[in-house]
Amino acid sequence: TIHIPIDIELGNNESFDSFELTLGEYHSGLEYLGFSTDGTLLEDSGWSIHQNPTDSLLYLAFAGSNDITTGGTLCYLDFVITDGACNDIPIHVVEAIMNNNPWAHAMDGLVRVVGVPLYGDVDENESIQAHDAAQVLKHIVGVIELDCQGLANADVDEDDLVTADDASYILQYVVHTLDAFPVTDMGNLIIAEGALT
Repeated sequence: TIHIPIDIELGNNESFDSFELTLGEYHSGLEYLGFSTDGTLLEDSGWSIHQNPTDSLLYLAFAGSNDITTGGTLCYLDFVITDGACNDIPIHVVEAIMNNNPWAHAMDGLVRVVGVPLYGDVDENESIQAHDAAQVLKHIVGVIELDCQGLANADVDEDDLVTADDASYILQYVVHTLDAFPVTDMGNLIIAEGALT
């Protein structure tokens, strides 16, 4: 579950008594769960809040008799990651209206999803084996596509790429010539190829 803040910045002597927000483009990786006002500008404001999550847009409307006169976090929107989302999920501000004026400074948001690496365990079976190296090589040539966690686990040298080097390091780990991941500094290596008939 992701807790995303909706932050408001106000200039001197600015205040507002209503806010409308329409968000889109997040549906391919996030599912909207609801909102939270704990520790926010709306927590004790007495404002009325309504929401309508549709298949393509999220509509939010806030209004109250007490003006909000300081900037800060208006509320939090709660989402859950879906569909094996990986990397960046945009949250586009379709429309933002403060009081009765379009909010010209509204900025889109971004959720960055990364797996917490369990280095070397590419197939996620809780064991590092030669098969994990094969999964890396199959991914490189396009035979399979690794999910977010598989990609994080495969990047054993932490260079933000999944390459044949990662497969080689996994094999070295399997035969006990490497004893730990991540591989941080291999020094000056000579890489050679050969064939055994």
